Amino acid sequence: MENIKITVYPKNTSPNLLANANISVETARYGFITIKGFCIWKSDHLNERLQECMNITPPSRAAYGRRIQIAFFEDPKKWEEVEMLIYSEFCRVRSGIDSDTLVEDINNKLNSNSD
Repeated sequence: MENIKITVYPKNTSPNLLANANISVETARYGFITIKGFCIWKSDHLNERLQECMNITPPSRAAYGRRIQIAFFEDPKKWEEVEMLIYSEFCRVRSGIDSDTLVEDINNKLNSNSD
């Protein structure tokens, strides 16, 4: 798996926005490329993949009264992997778990799902 860094920034500015996240993906030619602005939101509904009442959304911006995604994942399965990585980092930040332990757990889960 390529080298991915995820940074989560907890927020207290909105009752529904829990955190923002940035993802940096290492490329062979250009080094790290960072996508900023993923949002972690409270939800009234259970997110079955995360097993928690929250949603994670890719970066978007307002245009003509609606939100337009800036980053789009062509393969829904890849989005679910990234969503799980963001969620895991959010949980680590929220609870203060050592990131090395969590990265190993995430890699084990992703490798077992790809079989």
